[in-house]
Amino acid sequence: MVDTAPTTRRRWFQFGVGTALATLMVTAWITREVKLVYERHAALSWLKENGIGVMTVAHAYQSAGHWGGGYVPPSIPWWRRVLGDEPIPSLIFPAGNSSDEDALKARCSRLFPEAEIYDPDEH
Repeated sequence: MVDTAPTTRRRWFQFGVGTALATLMVTAWITREVKLVYERHAALSWLKENGIGVMTVAHAYQSAGHWGGGYVPPSIPWWRRVLGDEPIPSLIFPAGNSSDEDALKARCSRLFPEAEIYDPDEH
């Protein structure tokens, strides 16, 4: 007699299109945030190497005692802090404005929206 019992095949994990789309969107968002943090770190290194003053939150707190306290530093989203980013309260450009510096300021204001950009030539 022949065994006629059906054999069951193991089913692979299945998911829907909605789950795939949600996973793709979250992955794209995380990738964009990581890229932004990387760009900010690279820009900060370049700015420091080229003589542009970068005030971090630690510097701002140390200076706040001289300003009379009450200093509230800018903030960035918590997930960017988890990725290694830090808020930058201000960028201080040296005197002597050039046409390249205007483009640099525009890029800095895009990368560091929380920062105040000081330029002695404009004040």
